[in-house]
Amino acid sequence: MTPQLRRSVWPVCLTLGLVMHVPTHIARAQELVPLWPTAAPGALGTTADDIPAMAVFRATPERATGAAVIIFPGGGYGHLATEKEGVKVAQWLNGQGVTAFVVRYRLGPKYHHPAMEQDGQRAVRLVRANAASYGVVPSRIAVMGFSAGGHLAGTVATRGGNGTANAADVVERVSARPDAALLIYPVITMQAPYAHTGSRRNLLGEQPSPALVRELSIETQVSKTTPPVFLVASTEDRTVPVENSTALYAALRAAAVPAELHVYERGAHGFGLAPDDPVLSGWTRHAADWLARTFREPGVAATMAADSITHAIVDARFAGANGDSVRGVPVYRTVNAAVAAAPNFPLVPYTIRIRKGRYAEKVSVDKPNIRLIGEQRDSTIITWSDIAATPMPGGGTMGTRGSWTLRVTQADFRLEHITVENAFDYDANARKDNADSTKLKDVQGLAIALTDKSDRAVLRDVVLLGHQDTFFADAGRTYLVGSRIEGNVDFIFGSGRMVFEDCDIVSLDRFSATNNGYIAAPSTDITSYGMLFLRSRLKKGTPQLAPNSVSLGRPWHPGGNPRAVGMAVFVDTWMDDHIASKGWERMSAGPTATGERVWFEPEHARFAEYRSRGPGAVRSATRRVLSDGDAMSYTLDLFLDGWNPGITR
Repeated sequence: MTPQLRRSVWPVCLTLGLVMHVPTHIARAQELVPLWPTAAPGALGTTADDIPAMAVFRATPERATGAAVIIFPGGGYGHLATEKEGVKVAQWLNGQGVTAFVVRYRLGPKYHHPAMEQDGQRAVRLVRANAASYGVVPSRIAVMGFSAGGHLAGTVATRGGNGTANAADVVERVSARPDAALLIYPVITMQAPYAHTGSRRNLLGEQPSPALVRELSIETQVSKTTPPVFLVASTEDRTVPVENSTALYAALRAAAVPAELHVYERGAHGFGLAPDDPVLSGWTRHAADWLARTFREPGVAATMAADSITHAIVDARFAGANGDSVRGVPVYRTVNAAVAAAPNFPLVPYTIRIRKGRYAEKVSVDKPNIRLIGEQRDSTIITWSDIAATPMPGGGTMGTRGSWTLRVTQADFRLEHITVENAFDYDANARKDNADSTKLKDVQGLAIALTDKSDRAVLRDVVLLGHQDTFFADAGRTYLVGSRIEGNVDFIFGSGRMVFEDCDIVSLDRFSATNNGYIAAPSTDITSYGMLFLRSRLKKGTPQLAPNSVSLGRPWHPGGNPRAVGMAVFVDTWMDDHIASKGWERMSAGPTATGERVWFEPEHARFAEYRSRGPGAVRSATRRVLSDGDAMSYTLDLFLDGWNPGITR
């Protein structure tokens, strides 16, 4: 921390107005930091009103993401709604792993512009200059403002300048431009007819010049260097009309600045977090998601070195209570407990490291940006044994979609150095006589399911074990590298975009001389890319697996969907002799209303190979081989739609 920064324990300065209604254990943990080392520029006295400051709400170490938000409460530039639009907002942000700073800036009528803007820019510079001491990434600093505080945040976002390289005050050497701005029912314009007259009078005085009025109207200050902006407003707001937000949104769009606008029908001015309104309170979820996406966008800035960070540890042998801290990192006995404790919207990758052991759990990852990193691939195992026929507690059965061991429903998931197993004993069930009442029929069992909002999932150095339907990717983009997948029937399936690079695809024996299953069962929409197997190996689970008995895949049309024109392409892939010479197989759907089954032929799907090799890479009239020119349309970049998984091999 720089010598310029003087700190005090929170309760020392009650005049900030932030201590009221805050639990004691929270209040004692905060710091009160004056924005200026001596008197603020243009100070008119020495009372608390003349000393701008910020209160620090640090995210707890186990949740901290490295992101920061500087909050400007509203109040028409005449007072500060610090509790509702400051303290409670900071506490909400702490729950997302964000360190928050609530600013007490100078107010009218005692002060006018530029005092408020000076305080706002100084707050950004102070946080950035002392980022390391706050555990903050200097390129992950946002401003957030409510009402008139939104005007101040918008002013800082559009007018925040570079630092002065040779300034005597080291804080003044850094940039005052935030990396993002969140403006909630903000005052934007100072111009008629939508200006908030009280804010304009307190900020600019009784008779400001037309030039100053225009200059302090944020919609006129937008440029291509303005950071991304998130806006919330309501049409019911009679204090600050929604046209303030729509005018700024239009200006941002015209300047090609990333922006997101949420307008609610109901919501009087000053609703804050709207905790009692199930609809209006949804803006916080959208804001957290937007901030997470904005801070992850390539080109904004590099994130922290996430591979070197541990936010939580899972250790089945841990003797303490779940969440107990060991050398500053919380430890949990189960994967589910660690995922549950993670922020709902981590702004940078939230890394959970899993010690060696067998974790008998059915794990659902329903939060974005979660990383599960095992200690060692073959000895860090998540296992469960549900199948489609498994009874549900409330009646019915799991079905294929419910039979997963690990399910991911949100974006930016990453799995490394772990085995995920569906442990149902498929072979023992298959050996039972068909007349045996204990023999189960619906034996599909997923190791992993990637569904709903899953996208940009990376699976690196993992093992996926199952038999029928081992790996299900039915949403978004998935990249698997350096991994092994085992199964027999349709054990890689779904409608998502999938790339398997340098992977071992292992077919397990069903002890048939002619049909030991199918590898791929894509249900790709006709407009999308599907599965790409790149520089991988199709192997046998045992040497005894019959030759010419496993198909490369078959076309899956869920419910007979005619748009599900599956795509599976094998490029530079080695194939053992278990691969069938005909390559692909037909697949049926139904029965229809008349009791018939509809058959879909492989030649009507998008199946192909390019430069296959090995004993199973035989020439056949039913195995389409791409030309060199055609192969240019089947690349990793096209399948992943431009997304770079960031894997260095």
